[in-house]
Amino acid sequence: EDCLPHIEKVIEHPKITTLLFNGKTAYQFFYKKYGQIKGITYYVMPSTSPANTIPFENKLNEWSLILSNL
Repeated sequence: EDCLPHIEKVIEHPKITTLLFNGKTAYQFFYKKYGQIKGITYYVMPSTSPANTIPFENKLNEWSLILSNL
């Protein structure tokens, strides 16, 4: 029961050097299955879920900062 059926094709693509995760749960799920992949940098971003009580402006600033540097 793989909810990421095409992720192997993505992570094996030579131009993929960065993965952003929408929250800690997404990161933990991915890392448990794939570990640290050589040559790929991981960023755990603040979850965009309404359950994440960080103010929207803070989330936007963090996402914008990373995305502007890619």
